Amino acid sequence: MTYEWDLSRPTGTLTEQAGEATVRHCPNCGAPLSINESAKCPYCDMVITFKDHDWTIYAVKGIAQRTVQA
Repeated sequence: MTYEWDLSRPTGTLTEQAGEATVRHCPNCGAPLSINESAKCPYCDMVITFKDHDWTIYAVKGIAQRTVQA
């Protein structure tokens, strides 16, 4: 499957220089967070938003599908 990803970020946002990985924690329960499709904490179901984000996924659209011929 081939996808088209639309990404967005606020005007004027600059990409930070590569550094060490940052671990994020849920502001509600303190659990470690990982990026997932629901944008919810897997422990307490709080919807997570970050105002200091860089790129965010605006939309994902399937544009082509190939089948393997035997």
